[in-house]
Amino acid sequence: MHYQRGLVQVALRRYQEARSDFDQAIALGYNRSWVYLERGLVLQNLGETEAACADFRESDFKGDPRAADKIKAFCKTGIFRNR
Repeated sequence: MHYQRGLVQVALRRYQEARSDFDQAIALGYNRSWVYLERGLVLQNLGETEAACADFRESDFKGDPRAADKIKAFCKTGIFRNR
């Protein structure tokens, strides 16, 4: 339920509320790759790039193929870290 409500909050551009819902979903054990990806996108919209990248990496680790693109787009990794 929290995940679904978080998606609605994102659609309404209520990012703080969406973050809270995704946090609750994860805390309640619904820690799927797509929840981390969505929360990462919310965090990116809130300007919290480091936290967003951590969520994108967790999503990638859990198997979401979309996460790799987000990591490349938003996170300084590998040889690009010092740029």
